[in-house]
This record gives sequence, C-alpha cells and structure tokens, in this order.
Amino acid sequence: MSDANGLPKGWVVAKLGDVLPISYGKGLTKKARDDSGDVPVYGSNGIVGTHTEPLTKGGTLIVGRKGSAGAVHYSPVPCWPIDTTYYAEVTDAHNLRYFYYLLNTLQLGSLDRSTAVPSLSRDDYNPVTVAIAPEAEQRRIVAKIEELFSDLDAGVAALERAKANLKRYRAAVLKAAVEGKLTAAWRAENPCTESASDLLQRIRHERRQKWEQQQLAKYAEKNQQPPKNWRAKYKPPAAPDTTNLPDLPAGWCWPTLSQIGILDRGRSRHRPRNAPHLYGGPYPFIQTGDIRHAATFIRRYTQTYSEAGLVQSKMWPAGTLCITIAANIAETAILGFDGCFPDSVVGFLPASDHVSVRFVELFLRTVQQRLESYAPATAQKNINLGTLTDVAICLPPPAEQLEIVSEVDQRLSIVQAAEASIDANRKRAARLRQSILKRAFEGKLVPQDPSDEPAAALLERIGKERLRAIAVAGRSKRTNNQDKRKAARDRAVSSGTKPD
Repeated sequence: MSDANGLPKGWVVAKLGDVLPISYGKGLTKKARDDSGDVPVYGSNGIVGTHTEPLTKGGTLIVGRKGSAGAVHYSPVPCWPIDTTYYAEVTDAHNLRYFYYLLNTLQLGSLDRSTAVPSLSRDDYNPVTVAIAPEAEQRRIVAKIEELFSDLDAGVAALERAKANLKRYRAAVLKAAVEGKLTAAWRAENPCTESASDLLQRIRHERRQKWEQQQLAKYAEKNQQPPKNWRAKYKPPAAPDTTNLPDLPAGWCWPTLSQIGILDRGRSRHRPRNAPHLYGGPYPFIQTGDIRHAATFIRRYTQTYSEAGLVQSKMWPAGTLCITIAANIAETAILGFDGCFPDSVVGFLPASDHVSVRFVELFLRTVQQRLESYAPATAQKNINLGTLTDVAICLPPPAEQLEIVSEVDQRLSIVQAAEASIDANRKRAARLRQSILKRAFEGKLVPQDPSDEPAAALLERIGKERLRAIAVAGRSKRTNNQDKRKAARDRAVSSGTKPD
C-alpha cells in the first residue's frame, strides 16, 4: 500500500536538515596531529591521518564540504572530521548506515554553486527532501543492502584478481617473446636464411654508404674535392657492452637502438609553447597522454598544429615509434598517421625494412620499468636521448621478428578480449549497486511490516532530541558566561578595582 507520495505506508518525506542535521568539522592540521593514535582523521576525500583524541563520540557520517564536496564517508568508531567537512553523529533515533546509503544516492556534489573550490553549503543541503522509512525497516534495508553488496564485492574482487592475472600473463608473454622462448618450436622448423648479425652488418654497410653519398654531395655542391681521409670522419653508432647481457638463441644478436634505427627528439621550438596561434590547424600534434592511452597504435589525438605550429616543429611519418622521455617515462606507441610531437617524445625509425618496428615496440615494453629507473628523482621525471641511444635490444632474424609479433598479437588479442569482458562486468556491477540503492529508497527492496512504528514517530523523536540538545547547549553557554563573569569579579576584588 502506498500513500499520496507514492511511498509505502509508514514512510514520510522530510528535509535533510530536519532528519540528519550536520555540524562543521574542526580544524586539525597535519602538524597538530599525533599519528601515534588510532583515531581516524577525515577530510573530504576520506581518511587523511590519525590522532589520539576523537572529536565525535560514536559512529559518524562525514560529508565533504570543501574539495570533494558532497562525498560521503562512514566511520563506525569515534573520529575527527576536519574543517573541510560536515559530520553527523549517531543517536538513538538514527541509523547512520541507512543515511550513509541514502546520501550516496543523492549526488550532493551537484549542489555545488562555487566558482573556485567545489563546496557544499548547509543552506543547500538542509532543504533537500528525502524519503524516510520506519526505523525498523531502515535496519532491514541496511541488512539487505549489505548482504547484496557483499556478494557484489566478492564478484568484483574476483574480477580484479582475474585482471591482475591477465596483467601477469601479458608480461610473461612479452618476456617469453624477447627471450626467444615463444618461437622456439618455430625456430627449429624454420632455419634462418639471414641471421640478425648478418642483418646488422648489412645495415652498417648501407648506413655508411648513405653517409658517404651525402658527404660527396655536399662537396660537389660547394665545387670542392673531398679532403684526404675524409671517410675517417664517419662515426658509426656504438655497439653495446654485452658482458652482463644474457645469452640469446641462435641467430640473434645484441645491437643498440641507435645501430638499428634513427632516434631523434620531437620539436617544439616556439616559446611560449602554449601560444594560441600554434594550434587548431590540420596537423596532428601527439602528446605524452596520447601515447599513454594508445593500444600499440596511435589512432586518435587531442591537439593539432596550425601552419605556424608545423613550421616550428617536425612532421614524422606514419609508422614512427614514439617513446616518451618526460612525465610518463619510456611508454611507447606507433604513429598510425603522419604527425608532430614535442621534445618530450623521441621518434624511432628503423634503418632497414627488415627491422620490425612492432618488435622494437614489444621489446621496449619489457624494459620500460628499467628505463624509468634511470630518471632522476625530481618533480618532473625525465630521461635523455642518450639513454635510449645506448639501450641494448635483443634482435632476432627478420623472419623471426615477424613470427614473434604475430604470436604476441594472437595471444594478447585474447587477453584484450578478456579484459574488455572484465571491464564490462565491473561496470555492470556498479550499475547493479545503484539499482539496489534505488529500490531500497523506493521501499521496494524489503517487505514492509504493518507493525513497524511509522517514520513520523521517528521524526518526532529526532525533533525532541534536537530541542534537548539546543537546550543543553544553551545552559552550557550560560554557565560558561556566568563562570567568566564570576572570575572577572574575583580578579577585580583581589586587585582592589571596581568590577564591571
């Protein structure tokens, strides 16, 4: 049976300020806290530390006032809500768990009307109307919510474990790929026709020839004869020190990145870099965040360069491997189109069609954490171009590079599908959680009991409690003022002056 408001019999509509009044938290700076205690200290985002003494006397609801305005937290024990929060304490007439779940359905943050720091005003909180169940039904609602949420939490925890296992499997696949274990059987059946060492020697020869041709062209342009021993000026990329590097499968070798490709930083020469005239044109401008959120290939971007932007930058071809060297260290993705990027990104282009940029990208994923450790511990972490230039990479023969990429793609596509399914189920669990709360506060989650004391009686007791609390506070204030006046008179008498 429902009343005129569509609520079950015994429910009432009330204002939050009447049914759950909130008080201001009290300042307690980090310096003033004694963290040897176990009393939780709450800010708008949740627990921010501990202290030895509580501000509240029992279970407490904490509501964000500044910052994470409208965020709701529940402390089952006495705590200290700081001055960026409001709080409500437990009384005989309150089921704080009920109100905790109720407030979480209200999106109190939407009441924010500030123009700077998000804030929640009591003037906006107090008039919000809510449906209140009888106290006995509140307890049944909370019990049912927590039973269902417990099942959901167990399911979500299982999803999280599955995702963690997939992450470990992904890392294991990449490790096996660059160690040659993934293609061991394939290698036995497919003897290489050109080893990686042969490929590297060919790259060295072709790069030297290209350099010599460029030098001769420069001399010819100036109508000059090449000087004696001009070829001795050529400096090939340095080979790595392989002393402590692991052994490789037959046909593999250890070159540096600079031996198998060209590395160069992106360009953004204009200062200031955020000048408006540089942006808004047709040229993709890739930033470190675009690389972080890409899945192997960069297919989308969030910023573009204008003609002026392009002039002070450089256009890189599709297929360029982008490597971050600032903020997010050594994260990688491959350009899916021609584009520009700043000097916080290094571009890598293979020196030969027989060096797979996909394989290089897979290898760099396996050493990303090691490269990140080279960054100095500063506010803006970064590594330099030289760090990448000297990275030793295990290089398989050309045909095996392609086989490794194919094997990894096949296995990781299964991982990606499983991760997508896990993410979909996590979102489904979040929607189900909201559906449970919605049904709870519509009176549809648990059955009503006609013998329950109606919620109107609960509101009446809450009102009486508030009046008693106000009266006690008034008496305390009057007593305090009387004590102050008496102390002033005593001081005046002792000093021989006339009291005020």
